Amino acid sequence: MRVLLLATVLLVGCGAGVTATGPRHDMPVPRGVARAEVALRVDLRPGPGCEEVFDLALYEDRGVDLVQWDRHAGVCKGRSVTIRYLPRQLSEGALLEAVRKLTTRVEKVGAARETER
Repeated sequence: MRVLLLATVLLVGCGAGVTATGPRHDMPVPRGVARAEVALRVDLRPGPGCEEVFDLALYEDRGVDLVQWDRHAGVCKGRSVTIRYLPRQLSEGALLEAVRKLTTRVEKVGAARETER
């Protein structure tokens, strides 16, 4: 009985520690945190999964909140994308620099705008 009790205490204790210090990349950003969006037209680097490669690279930065694509999945050139980001964590300039490194061409379409969500 003591062994079972000890095992339970250890499992609960270890589990709580892992959760508290585990990865935070899947934690939602609370409502009320300032967000901004920028709309771009880009040519992605050609290759299989060009859209996914771009997404994964951008999402490495916690300042990127959402990447939304046009309906032309699987196409790497002439894509429209809207990127929602957290301006207190990531500046528009730094975001655009990251996009430039992942594309062969980037053009900003319209002005960036702040959003509430």
